[in-house]
Amino acid sequence: MLATALGTAFSAALAGNPTNPILFVTQVPMPNEVNTRIINNSSMSCVSPFSNHLADTGHCGRGGSLHERFSDGQVVDLLALADWSAVAATRPAANTLSVRNPSVNWTATKALFSMVVGAPASATDTTQFLWQLYEITLPTQAQLASGVKPVLTKVANQPPYNNVFPTYGLGGKVLFSSDRPYNGQAHLQQREEYLSLPTVSGLWSLDPSSVSSLQLLHHAPSGAFRPMVDSFGRVVFTNWDHLARDPEAVTDSRPPVTTAPYSETFTQTNNGSGNFTDETASAPFTQVTAMAPNSWDIFPEPRNFDRKTLIDDYADTLNGMALNIFMPWMVNPDGTGGELLNHVGRHEVGPGVARSYKNDTNIVDLSPTTNPNYGGMTTRNYFNNFLSIHEDPLNPGTYYGSDGPDLGTHGAGQIVKLTNAGVTSGGTPQNPDGMRVVYVTAGAKAAKPALIGSVVIATPETLYRTPVALSDGNLVASVMPNVNQADSNVGTSAQPASRYTLRLTSMKLSGSTYVQDVLLTPGITLSTSYYVGSTLVSYNGTAWELDPAEVAPRSQPAASTASVDSIEAGVFASSGVHLPTFQSYLASINAALTVGRNVTKRDMHDRQQPFNLRVSWSGTQTSGASGSVYDVAWLQVLQGDLRRGYLLGKTTPATGRRVVATPLHDTWSENVQTPGAPTGAVRLGDDGSFAVIVPAGKALTWQLLDNTTAKKSQVKERFWVTFQKGEVRTCASCHGVNTSDQTGSVAAPVPAPTNAPQALASLLQYWKANHPAGTVQHTAASGSALKASGSVSLTVSRTGGSTGPVTVAFSTADGTARAGVDYAATSGTLSWANGDTASKTITVPLFNSPGTAQTFSVNLSNPQYGSLGAVSSATITEN
Repeated sequence: MLATALGTAFSAALAGNPTNPILFVTQVPMPNEVNTRIINNSSMSCVSPFSNHLADTGHCGRGGSLHERFSDGQVVDLLALADWSAVAATRPAANTLSVRNPSVNWTATKALFSMVVGAPASATDTTQFLWQLYEITLPTQAQLASGVKPVLTKVANQPPYNNVFPTYGLGGKVLFSSDRPYNGQAHLQQREEYLSLPTVSGLWSLDPSSVSSLQLLHHAPSGAFRPMVDSFGRVVFTNWDHLARDPEAVTDSRPPVTTAPYSETFTQTNNGSGNFTDETASAPFTQVTAMAPNSWDIFPEPRNFDRKTLIDDYADTLNGMALNIFMPWMVNPDGTGGELLNHVGRHEVGPGVARSYKNDTNIVDLSPTTNPNYGGMTTRNYFNNFLSIHEDPLNPGTYYGSDGPDLGTHGAGQIVKLTNAGVTSGGTPQNPDGMRVVYVTAGAKAAKPALIGSVVIATPETLYRTPVALSDGNLVASVMPNVNQADSNVGTSAQPASRYTLRLTSMKLSGSTYVQDVLLTPGITLSTSYYVGSTLVSYNGTAWELDPAEVAPRSQPAASTASVDSIEAGVFASSGVHLPTFQSYLASINAALTVGRNVTKRDMHDRQQPFNLRVSWSGTQTSGASGSVYDVAWLQVLQGDLRRGYLLGKTTPATGRRVVATPLHDTWSENVQTPGAPTGAVRLGDDGSFAVIVPAGKALTWQLLDNTTAKKSQVKERFWVTFQKGEVRTCASCHGVNTSDQTGSVAAPVPAPTNAPQALASLLQYWKANHPAGTVQHTAASGSALKASGSVSLTVSRTGGSTGPVTVAFSTADGTARAGVDYAATSGTLSWANGDTASKTITVPLFNSPGTAQTFSVNLSNPQYGSLGAVSSATITEN
């Protein structure tokens, strides 16, 4: 056992041989990835780009392990050697384990990974298994040879759900993806927006020493994957962006209309899709077949194939929308500031997208292969998807990934990298206009092949999965040569077989692109069997080698953080609202504030939607070209409520729900109420600004509506965004201005707006009226004291509210009494903390001077956050 676990060295002395050890996992091949509109017939596995978190043996075969490959070629099975005593009495049988996603700590002495322990004992065993997080120590090669064992422990206080893609965060925290429902309610486990399969809910953070530290950093309706902390202290990850109407709901609702002008080609389905009225477990459920046409989804545009809706409801003036792309994202370690990496646009790095309106020649199809002839944008490299993001340790701000299809190749594709995607020396993200997609492997330069179903492409490709840049300047990846079609099971259900081999390979430069160099193992054979339902599955062959991670120390960066922009902070100050108190209030109601300065401003490159925009109320307008101008009046926020369910052949909805874009309601009462407003919408300020208190920890999106009776949607946000409780975030304009708005150019840029948002001032006044800080004043307008008493005291009260801190200045002023002769001149500041309504005392020393009665006054002035009452001056008589 020990000799087998330690393995043997084999020759690997070529240029691409990694200097440092490489962790990786072995996996039984899982060939099938099936895409249909029938939910029960679609399937992914633990090696798929999405819906990859399920731990049953049908989605995750048993028999793999965690390995370490040293620079001399020795390969060690760490789990075979490990001390399991903290986890189990004995090491479980190999055919009950599955392992994935190793991640090395900052000092390269430990690693996190995800593992399933257990398998069905018989054809009738229905035990539920989970992916859970484990940590293992990493002895050196010499220590292993001397008998030092890796020590295995289970990460404490993790949620009892499927937890995958772990990585080390900052300050002792662990980051991971999980299918724990966003709010912890078990019935709200998520289904993604494409095939309606189960998915992780997003990215989570945990301090293993504290169960209460569990925090949802990013709520992802279709899933978020492979987080890592980059050199700038940001959490970067791959997010599946699929904000689109539910295709299964459409195909369930009716048969296609095959005659002109519709010419629809889809097949009607019977998934039993429908809507719950709300997110509660007992909410009533109505199938789409019993609902008014298209009332089940209101956002965004109808799907491309839904020609009947596009023609009948929109007079064929719209292109359908089916956003489907894996994009690089970032978020601060505390969950604030979540957005696309450096706020880059899909149109700047991704594939083409059709214009929203067909009947406006100003609005254009965006294609990376066509010069749009505006804004300095030219033809450019692009990716279809950016899977498995990983930063280059030698070049901070450069990120490698795989450009592979969403299914069919298990996340393998061509290697690409993003450059100029880091942070400037001043601490701001690099301008995404300078971000570049670089083709790393030769196949990335060619047209992206459609590896779908049984289609066979003429020229086979070599595909690469989970590329990792190493600290010695080389690359490693799991490599599949000679691929000419999508994978599928070419064996039987009892003895599955894949078309693909996935072998861990180092790579080296050949000219301007990387090529395969060294197979990092001689091949690892698995012989295993396990039950999948009633079928005993067996496999005896070469394992897939997956998920490489370099065992090398990294400097731990300071955490990136967010702050309130100085312009918005100034509005808080001028409105007399204490910003920290406001943020504490938001946190107490699980809410955040989003602010925009002028929605009529758009990035000069973003012309896929209307960009000649005018505020209905005021005429505030920004136009990038002559032609149609679109009035906007309202910002409607839509929250990602989990309200879509599916019967899936049963009489009650199956487990799990899909998001439905639902007008804002969770925090609606916190916002300025405008008569006649559309549901969930706030009135734009005359300057084009908006300010909305929104739910925290829940995916949100929004759209701009006009003020016609129909409240027509003019411009739509294309992504789901999450805010943290207490967060105050500014989007100066959306889509954010990189170099110039639509009125400028690269040579003569017009930057993002800098106006103080009127809508924010209005919201803060509304909030102050509902949460007053209170009034401070003297409790009496006059008082008296004997000169011989030595002092006189005055009482100042705070009434009518206690929200936030309040301060007021006080000072004495001569009347007939003179400071320094009859009393001591006195001044200072009285302070109340948030919630404090206790009266405060001012004491003025008195001198026992000769003479008759004399007077002086004590005046209150300059209140901060509170207001000054009627009794702002008190007269004191010295007797």
